[in-house]
Amino acid sequence: MKNNDFERPDLYLYEQNDNSEYLDFNYLYEPECEPCQCCGVENPTNILKCPDCSWEYDDKSNEDLYIPSESNHNISLYEAKLNFGIFGSAYPPILWNK
Repeated sequence: MKNNDFERPDLYLYEQNDNSEYLDFNYLYEPECEPCQCCGVENPTNILKCPDCSWEYDDKSNEDLYIPSESNHNISLYEAKLNFGIFGSAYPPILWNK
């Protein structure tokens, strides 16, 4: 068999057409991002829980760092930032099994 039989046909979709019809990867979709409240990692706005530190987005914690968050096991954002610095997660190891 020739080497050409094993080449990927999807790489040559527009081989016969003009150069203007080649795929343009400059227009790829990039979602809107915002930093996590706890760790600061840029996450898409449609994700409610940070994959890096496990902090769930909460509007109340934006107002005051010391208010316990109901969606985050009653841990305040201040405590979560301390936990992230020590454990690498918003929650201490005691809460991992719960």
